[in-house]
Amino acid sequence: MPLIHRRRLFVDHQVQGVLLLRAFLYWLVCVGLMTAMLVVWRGFTGPVQTLPALFAELWFQYAPALVVSVLVLPLVLFDVVRLSNRFVGPVYRLRQRMRQLARGEKVAPIKFREGDFWLELADEFNDLLALVADEAKRPLATREPAAGDSASDESALTVASRGRA
Repeated sequence: MPLIHRRRLFVDHQVQGVLLLRAFLYWLVCVGLMTAMLVVWRGFTGPVQTLPALFAELWFQYAPALVVSVLVLPLVLFDVVRLSNRFVGPVYRLRQRMRQLARGEKVAPIKFREGDFWLELADEFNDLLALVADEAKRPLATREPAAGDSASDESALTVASRGRA
């Protein structure tokens, strides 16, 4: 299967935005907790000093580590967006095709990219698409009633299971 490059990494602002915010908050909590731990540790094990002097000493010793973590943070956030695109992208494309189908438009079978999550969703959607296309080709008189009509649930199950046989 040829590798299809993504044109957009940030596909679903709601889902991917929450993931980015969550990753940033985890980083912020981690830096905050490490600072608090270092202050308490230094307070118990080091000489008695004022809080500003303690923070100045910690800044002098640990500023390089903080700078490195700030520099790495954008890489982590970018990777979160890239990784999330592997599951958000397929769902986005699936939703587009479902909307087209609901509008009565012609819908081509869907194929996800190599490396995407939930590849089986494409197969299941394509099976459903084939079933809908087969049903649309059949004359109205030979179609089985839809679920919710006066027909029994068994006949609805027969239509749904026809594509799996």
